[in-house]
Amino acid sequence: MTPRDIDAAVAERVMGITLKRGPRMMPADHAEWYGPCDGFEDGKCFVCAGSPEQPRPYSSDISAAWQVVEKMRDNGYLLKLFDNNAPYATHERALKTAIFGRNCGGTTRTWEASEKTDALAICLAALEAVTAK
Repeated sequence: MTPRDIDAAVAERVMGITLKRGPRMMPADHAEWYGPCDGFEDGKCFVCAGSPEQPRPYSSDISAAWQVVEKMRDNGYLLKLFDNNAPYATHERALKTAIFGRNCGGTTRTWEASEKTDALAICLAALEAVTAK
């Protein structure tokens, strides 16, 4: 999945936002209103997500990812977030781990993801949790 795909999945599955689908054409000089162009056709910018309501960058911006945490908390999940750095880990191998837990009939279920950034780990763990229902 690309970062854009992850952000769209989080918006829809976790945050409950319905995104508009289909291509949206606009003059190329207005592309900054809608986000980056996916291509150009007849002098117009082609944005695949097709909506001025582009999903927030949940997987790359920690403030947006924290909205995911708040939404998950509202739905009964708790988050544990930590650095998964062993003393021997190099900077390139250092990972952040997000674990969402939920009490399911007396048993705590957990879903986790480890990635290079907190925001991405939060998003992938949240998607795993809501998909596992």
